[in-house]
Amino acid sequence: MFGLSKKETKKDDEDISQEEQEYIDSKKGTNPYGMIVFFMGGLSFMKGYTYVFIPIITIIFGIITYRTYDKEKEDNPFPFYIGILLALIGIFTFITHQTPIFA
Repeated sequence: MFGLSKKETKKDDEDISQEEQEYIDSKKGTNPYGMIVFFMGGLSFMKGYTYVFIPIITIIFGIITYRTYDKEKEDNPFPFYIGILLALIGIFTFITHQTPIFA
């Protein structure tokens, strides 16, 4: 998942034409930091009611790495937004002493 992107794996493929290569290069990718924030947000949502440091780290990491988002190269910033929102919900459940249904 965090290894080579589809663009990078297709660049090494010698069986594709120049048109296909240009099409692959024109596609937008996903910011890897956004995906990390997204998964950390999910972990914060699941375990934030017990371990409050996970949502706090997620929010700090998400705010700092949001600046790496480039509108011309990446697809959308929503992994950052969703990850930070899930971390805020994790902090809220910690403050109100609630536990999720799945716990």
